Amino acid sequence: GFGELAKSFNAMAVSLKEQCNKLQETERLAVVGELAAGMAHEIKNPMAGIKVSMEVLCQDSPLGQEDKEVLCRVINEIDRITALLKGLLNYARPPKPEMVSLDVNQLLESTIKSAKYALQNQKNKPKDPERQLKFVKDFNQNLPQIVADPGQLQQIFLNLILNAVDAISSITDRQGVITIQTTRPSDEFVEISIADNGKGIESVSLEKIFNPFFTTKPQGTGLGLAITKRLIEQYNGGRIVVANNPDGNGVTFTITLPVHQIESSLDVGTTKKL
Repeated sequence: GFGELAKSFNAMAVSLKEQCNKLQETERLAVVGELAAGMAHEIKNPMAGIKVSMEVLCQDSPLGQEDKEVLCRVINEIDRITALLKGLLNYARPPKPEMVSLDVNQLLESTIKSAKYALQNQKNKPKDPERQLKFVKDFNQNLPQIVADPGQLQQIFLNLILNAVDAISSITDRQGVITIQTTRPSDEFVEISIADNGKGIESVSLEKIFNPFFTTKPQGTGLGLAITKRLIEQYNGGRIVVANNPDGNGVTFTITLPVHQIESSLDVGTTKKL
């Protein structure tokens, strides 16, 4: 009767409100995208000019070593500003994904190799995380191939793995472990989880972790996870969640990706092996 009708109206109202919020968010991002593009263009060119001038001064001038070091610091800061602009653009206007059929397990294997390579080539500090770091792979071997952009997925996985490395770099009482798991919760989706056994994240920070410009790192821009979330949500039904681990050690990021895309320009015969 009227009770059921009222319930239906309430459910419809909630659904409409969610759709409106999503639409407003999309419109806001479109505006931010245009502003970011204009701003990046206007700032990028003078920055490039300043950087070239600094490099010339650094190399060809008779300045003392201390003064040259100051110039080198300025060049590094210019690089940071340029990277921040690039990140802002990637967040506001993510590049259109180039869809191919791919094997998630293979992509994760190659991403783990890239992460290890990146760690080995960092300037080794006394507390080099690689020395106390272990990767545990728990892959479902019956995963279907999915339709996605391999470059973007690799960027997503690498970002989460390197974040996990950061999270366990300060652990001294136990071996740092990063566990990467793939599962198939249903025929339509695959799930990828990346867990660390670090200190975990305070619940206040956990709620804001995907917000643009929110960061817990001294040198962070707060755009890495925001971009990650935007890229994942481009896929129909794609999502990412984060939670502290039940044992109190570390966090787990869980990504859900659809096996198929509703609209795809995929050439069915094409499979990109990575």
